[in-house]
This record gives sequence, C-alpha cells and structure tokens, in this order.
Amino acid sequence: MATLRGMLRVLLWFGQFLVVAPSVYESVISLWGLRTPPPIAPSPGRTLVRVIVAAHDEEAVIEGIAGDLAGQDYPPELLDSWVVADRCTDDTAVKASSFVHTAERFDGGGGKGGAIAWLLADRPLGDDEVLVVLDADNRIDPQFISSVAAAFEDGHHAIQTYLDVANPDSSPVTTASALTYWASNRSVQLARSNLGWSCDLGGTGMAITSHALAAVGGFTDELTEDLSLNIRLNLAGYRTHWLHHTRVNDEKPVDANTAVHQRARWARGKSDVRRAYGPILLRRAIGDRQPALFDLWIRLYNPGRSLLALLLVVLTVLAFVSPDSGLWSGWLLGMITIVVLALPLVFLVIDRVPTRYLIRYPYVVVIALMWVPVRVAGRFVGSWRRTPHGGA
Repeated sequence: MATLRGMLRVLLWFGQFLVVAPSVYESVISLWGLRTPPPIAPSPGRTLVRVIVAAHDEEAVIEGIAGDLAGQDYPPELLDSWVVADRCTDDTAVKASSFVHTAERFDGGGGKGGAIAWLLADRPLGDDEVLVVLDADNRIDPQFISSVAAAFEDGHHAIQTYLDVANPDSSPVTTASALTYWASNRSVQLARSNLGWSCDLGGTGMAITSHALAAVGGFTDELTEDLSLNIRLNLAGYRTHWLHHTRVNDEKPVDANTAVHQRARWARGKSDVRRAYGPILLRRAIGDRQPALFDLWIRLYNPGRSLLALLLVVLTVLAFVSPDSGLWSGWLLGMITIVVLALPLVFLVIDRVPTRYLIRYPYVVVIALMWVPVRVAGRFVGSWRRTPHGGA
C-alpha cells in the first residue's frame, strides 16, 4: 500500500510539472513581447508580389478581399493577385473575377496548400517574386502589400502579419478567440521576433520569397500546411519575421460546433506534423545548439495556453482545499496562476484593446473547455473541411 501511495505521489508530482513547466516557460518568454517595434515604412514599390487566395464556395465573402487587393496602394504592374476557386459549386470565381485574376480547380484534394501548389505548378513564381497568402474571408487595408514588400526589402525571407479578428462581437466564442489571438500576437509572436527567433506562420497574412519556398519544397496538402511550412523553413535556416503593425482581419467561427471542428483539424494536423518533424527538430536543436529550434520543438508538444491556465486554477484550488493531497504548495501554485492569468491582460492593455473586451476576459475559458471535444473530434479528422464564413 505504501508503495502504491508513493507511485501515485510521483505521478501527481509529474502531472503538476507538465502543467507548471510549460506555463512558466511561456510566461518568461512572453516578457520579450513587452517591447513594441516601430512601424515599418511602406515600400514605394520595388518588389514583385504574387497574392494567392484559395477559396472553396466563398461567394458570400470573396468580393471583400478581392476588392481590397484591387484597391492596394502599390504599383499595379508589381502586384499579381489571384483567387483559386477550388472545386467551387457557387459563384466564387465569377464574383472574384471582377477584381482580380481567377483560376478554377475542379479536382484534387481539399485544403489551401494543395490549391496553392496547383496554381504555382501552372504559374511558377519568378526568381525575384514574393508570395503572399490570404484567406477568402480576410480584409486588409490599402497599405498592406506595400508594408509586406518593405519587410522583404529589409532582407527577410518569410513574414507573418498581425492576425486580427474581424468579428469579435459576433458571439462569446468569437470574443474568446479574439482575446486569445490579441494576447498571443504579442506574448507569442512578437516575443519570439524580439528574441531573434521564428514566430509562427498563421495560415493567412503570411508571405515568403520564391527562393525560400523552393528551398523547402513548396506547399503541401497537409491539414496544417502553415505549421509544416514554418518548421521546414526553420530547418532550412529561414526565420519567420513578425510584422506587428501590419494587420489582416480574419473572420472567426461564431458557434462552438464550428470552432471545435476547425480546432480539431488544427489539432490533428499538429499531431501529424509532430510525428513527422518532432524528432529531427530536437536533434537539430541539440546538435546545432539552436534555442530557436528547441523553442519550436517545445511548442509542438505544449498544450494550449488557455488550457494550461485553467488547469493551474484547478490545481491551486485543490491544493488549498486539500493541503495533504500531495499537491505542491497552494501559495506557489497560486502565484504562478496569477502571473499566467495576468500577463495576457497586460499585453491587451499595451495594445490598447478596448475596455469592453477586457471585462470579457473570462470568456477565454470557452477556448480551454473546448479541449476535450477538440481532442475527440480530432481523432476522426481524415481530410480538410471547409470552415463556413458569412462575412463580418
């Protein structure tokens, strides 16, 4: 019996470590996000830019992003914008063609990566061309392309722009998503960029040079093509740079069911990428002594920050309610929990998020509570599934 109790205590200690260690790590790294870089000066127009928007049955929203691309404050002879109407059964191609070039794809697997690879196979990037990837539901301001081009003229090979939320007031789910995105834009993305490490590619609002894309084998049709691309870029020596002042507005799912299915695809895709690249990332990180690669490896295995915060709250309460249970000191867990919960609020305040959203900060628990259904649904994800958009 004593042996069994000892084993349970060891397992309990290890379980707490798995919650506390990544929480502390992310909190420490996030401190580098406190420094705000100056805005980048827009390019007067020296870089060839190709924009591709992969769209599957997006007639409700495609005119928004297509019109934004047509209205860019950038020399039109240097901007080549395309919408790939991917196996559409509606008027996506017709509506997009009023503003930009369109190409219709009638077969092949689903997913953004496959559609982009299909167009690039027919129309390869030029040696001095930059590829920008956007989603059909996105909205951008007229300076977007000129700001992205300026980043490449500064010598970067891959960039990710600020992922803003177009519909934060649509439902508690979208508000929760907005709060987590706004906080992580600074605590995760900007922090890594300030450290000289690689931020994450977000699937949209991302851009890459033709040379870097060719070096890593182009786009794939994986469930999370952005995560795979980012890891391959880093393994090839290309760092993804964060543009904090250049924003793309992205529509988020309004209802919990849609959000769960979207996040289930992300979870399954992350699991696939983890199996494919986890071991090599760790070997390279240790062998080449590269903290940035080790950070990427850690993030492949870390749970979501909202879930970690929720688990810390539960552990803290249990530690105070049952001090003899073998849990760590309630005061220690409590201090860690306060830091983990407070830091995102600090970042939101720095970025001047309106008070009406700050008071709804507890909504982020919605994202944490999705963890179980997302994990369950993720086991049944076999292929890409469209996330419906209605226009924000």
